[in-house]
Amino acid sequence: VANPIRQLARIRTTMTDNWQGVTSAGMTASWDAEASEVSDDTPTLAQPAISIKHPRLFVPFSLEHEDDVDVVLSSFAAEAGKAKDRLESAAFATGATGGNNAPGIVTLLVAASKTVASATSDTFAVADLYNTQGAVPDRYDDGASWLMNKLVINLARQFGTAQNHALLTNGLQPGDPAQLLGAPLYRWSSLDGVINAAAENYIAIYGDIAECYTIVDRLGMSIELIPHLF
Repeated sequence: VANPIRQLARIRTTMTDNWQGVTSAGMTASWDAEASEVSDDTPTLAQPAISIKHPRLFVPFSLEHEDDVDVVLSSFAAEAGKAKDRLESAAFATGATGGNNAPGIVTLLVAASKTVASATSDTFAVADLYNTQGAVPDRYDDGASWLMNKLVINLARQFGTAQNHALLTNGLQPGDPAQLLGAPLYRWSSLDGVINAAAENYIAIYGDIAECYTIVDRLGMSIELIPHLF
């Protein structure tokens, strides 16, 4: 899968079963007269908590495979990494809140009513990109990125003719992300890639991902070899 979320989100580590953070809407400054009492601008603090979820992988193998244990373990490590990436990609995109999985950024944005409806139902048009970017406060633009499925990116590329190809441009250097309306564009396989009239389609994310999504890793990962399985 193409899974850029760890590249963009805020990453924190913990040694316990949850992570405690501190958030604030910020302080508001004021204009005050000389020698007059200044207003109390202490910000209101909140303490969000992120609980740790436990991904697991279980692979039994035969006695014959044990004779080639070096081959088994080396291939297992590579495939386990891919399996973890697929699991995280799906959960960090659209995972439900609660339960044993991590909640996804789409799920949380929808719950917080941070969505922009298309101008025409079940139709993706160039105006929807401008409206989505315009809905994000200016203070988040400098660190903002776009996230889309490859199929939606290709739909956006087709807007280029009408926009003199200035809408979506390639990165300046090889390996750099493309630029959509002046912001980096990343491909994320786990986002919706098909516009289905029978369901809600959340096909694009725009914003400063590090400001709105935090991934917490608990230190340590273990691989346990069980010699006999009954």
